[in-house]
Amino acid sequence: MKHNKNRRMAHHIPQHIKGFTLIEFLVASMLAMIVIVAASSTYMITRKLNHSAQERISVQQDIRNASVQMARDARMAGAFGCFNTGDNKVLDKGAFKLEAKDASAKGLVLIDSSIPDGLGVRRIKAKDLKGLSGLDTASSSDGLLFIYGQSATAAEATLLNLAVYNTDSTAKANITQLTRVNITDESDALKRTLNSKGDVVLSTCSTAVNVADVGAYSASNVSITSTAIRANEKQIGELSLSKLYASLYVLGDLNHSGLKWDDEKALLRYDLGADGKWQNPQLLATGIAGTDGMTLAFGYVDKTNACKELETSPTNSEHFSFVDSPDKSTIGNQLPALVQIRLKYYTNKRMKASDTVLANAQTRDYIINTTVRSGNTCANRLIL
Repeated sequence: MKHNKNRRMAHHIPQHIKGFTLIEFLVASMLAMIVIVAASSTYMITRKLNHSAQERISVQQDIRNASVQMARDARMAGAFGCFNTGDNKVLDKGAFKLEAKDASAKGLVLIDSSIPDGLGVRRIKAKDLKGLSGLDTASSSDGLLFIYGQSATAAEATLLNLAVYNTDSTAKANITQLTRVNITDESDALKRTLNSKGDVVLSTCSTAVNVADVGAYSASNVSITSTAIRANEKQIGELSLSKLYASLYVLGDLNHSGLKWDDEKALLRYDLGADGKWQNPQLLATGIAGTDGMTLAFGYVDKTNACKELETSPTNSEHFSFVDSPDKSTIGNQLPALVQIRLKYYTNKRMKASDTVLANAQTRDYIINTTVRSGNTCANRLIL
């Protein structure tokens, strides 16, 4: 009897124990959905912020790398061996003109002592940048151009073949053969230029001239067309041969390759190849805010009393005045000592104008200050 009682108790279900009602299940589901949606939203926002931060960091890193190249090109501007266009005494010794031969570069790659145009640092109008591959000049910015001698090396000529004079005013030599050009690296840019019959410059410490035509290069001997260059007996030992080189920085769309944002532009770099022609552009950075995303300023040493003050006091510093273009008549024919490049870049993704909602674009400035070694006439005062 006791056994049967235990069996009945085991199968007995108390009346007060109940399951979830439908309303309770729905409420619990809604709460779970709210938590899931909140967690998902937080994840998506965090992911979007992280993506934006990564894009911003990537643009900043690209611009930082570009600034290294700009600084290198600016530092060398106007220099050809021991000759530099920033030396005031150079202009007293006569005119000089260096220019690329190829039609695509001729007129752009130009240093003319009679033209107030930067003497190796130039601002090129967008409309003048015709013929550059991948660049639509209608939607590009003005260009920043640096010109200098690349791979400058010592050159020798037989003294007996030169008409040598004792004074700079009459010293002139027609050099038809360089007996030695000191090229040791087979990949040297100058050697590639000589083999490609590209643009080369022959210079002393006081003047520089284009070599009109380059003949065969063999065993360090270079045949060149007769070139008028002033050289007295002392200056014969200053002969230097270098490749006429130029680098151009400009904002463009590069056929919209890699561009995602409304009005976005890419920072491009063109350089003059061994054959004297513009090479295909190098993409340096994207995310630049429109054609006005690159602002240029050129700084010149105020030479009124600055150099004299520097000579008497090592604590004094140079004084500079800035203009937006090196061809300003108020500056005259000088090589700038500083170049300031201000790049404006997007820090958030901006939707296309065709979209329903246009996000407010946020931009920041990245300022690059570069020095032009030959342009600081106060720093060069000891060698003038």
